[in-house]
Amino acid sequence: MSCKESENLVHWLNNELKPDARMALEKHLAGCASCRQELAVTQQLWLELAAAPVPEPSDGIEKRFNAMMDGLTVEQEKRPFRESIAHALAGIFNNISRWQLGLHVVFLLLGAVLAWLVFDRNEHKSSQQDQIAFLSSEVNESRQIAVLSLLQNASATRRIQGVGYADKMENINGELIDALVNTLNNDPSVSVRLMTLETLARFTADAKVRTALVESINYQQSPLLLAAIADVMVRLKEKTSRDELKKMLEKKDLDTVVRQKLQQSIFKLT
Repeated sequence: MSCKESENLVHWLNNELKPDARMALEKHLAGCASCRQELAVTQQLWLELAAAPVPEPSDGIEKRFNAMMDGLTVEQEKRPFRESIAHALAGIFNNISRWQLGLHVVFLLLGAVLAWLVFDRNEHKSSQQDQIAFLSSEVNESRQIAVLSLLQNASATRRIQGVGYADKMENINGELIDALVNTLNNDPSVSVRLMTLETLARFTADAKVRTALVESINYQQSPLLLAAIADVMVRLKEKTSRDELKKMLEKKDLDTVVRQKLQQSIFKLT
């Protein structure tokens, strides 16, 4: 992004801008396609960083653990054995978040299921295709549970990660659609809502998703979100959205750039 506003992009993603500065940047983004593209690239980078796996304990962890135990004070040594062990382990694993640990447990269990299906052929006569389909279904269901959990997280970064998981799914069920639509309409972070919009746009073969996207137009106050939804409607050739877009034009306080964007979109949908 060659614009001066690029300096504030990271602050915008991290929700650190004051209201006036945030609104000014969003107005700029609504009218600048190259800046929106830069924003999408930056969001993807943040998502990949957030999804980075938790490092495995190093080979020297046992030595450090033993050193830690040897270095306990006399007062600490008087603790009950179980309490001392729990205290030491808490120090080692303090930086591992609960949701990440939970996800690892889920996928470890799924790995056990896979091993059971592959190596226990004598007892289970189902075909390999049925086994793969079953495992795929289980993995998809586990991902949906993870997404639902992450969307409720207080951290915008975690909610973005949840949306990213949903974006990689082949299909989503009604409960997850409702959760993503709620995020699109009500999440306090514009960056989370913007990414949710793009994810939902992947599943517009579902009539429920298309209807929800059209209805969401009235929920949007951010100039950037309005411009982005208008782009999605044009891309989908969703003519039923014209009436909702026209309603937005009736707002007297609508930003000039956004107004022009909506008018162009309505024309393209005619």
